[in-house]
Amino acid sequence: MSQQGGGHYYVPAPSTWPITGSIALLFMGFGAALSVNRIPLGYGLLATGFAILVYMLFGWFSTVARESESG
Repeated sequence: MSQQGGGHYYVPAPSTWPITGSIALLFMGFGAALSVNRIPLGYGLLATGFAILVYMLFGWFSTVARESESG
């Protein structure tokens, strides 16, 4: 019963994109909180977080597309 065959499953390679996205969301959260309180630094943090998030999305999806095309 414990010796069943066909138990292969896909384990993806380690990636830095999730931590990059987490940092982007952290910047955006702090930026939004500061912006609501009208602290000028907040707008810069919000924009920086958004830019990092866009970078992460393009990078992660390009990695997935490259892996898909390579087989």
